[in-house]
Amino acid sequence: FFNVRARLEEIRCPVLVITGSEDRMMPPENSKLLSLGIPGSELHMVQGTGHNFFFEKPAEVNRVLIDFLHAMVCWMRRRRNSLKYSRDCTYLSGTVDLNNEYEMH
Repeated sequence: FFNVRARLEEIRCPVLVITGSEDRMMPPENSKLLSLGIPGSELHMVQGTGHNFFFEKPAEVNRVLIDFLHAMVCWMRRRRNSLKYSRDCTYLSGTVDLNNEYEMH
């Protein structure tokens, strides 16, 4: 078992944390904690949406993702000579409850 909160500060690449402001499955407070724990991360709260924010406001979500990905490409170009391992850049997908322990599979 592991708790991801203790290792968030180790992430050294751009991270976008995006959530719905009215998400009842994973409270937005978890996303705030995730963003606060990752140095330099960006938090975007899609106002008036729940867990399916990407279906509820696709134009807003797409705009935020495109802006972030553009910034990521610029970041990668600046670092291209120093990237040696795939772990230099982290991709977080899905929802993470920072108050729980998880079993690694």
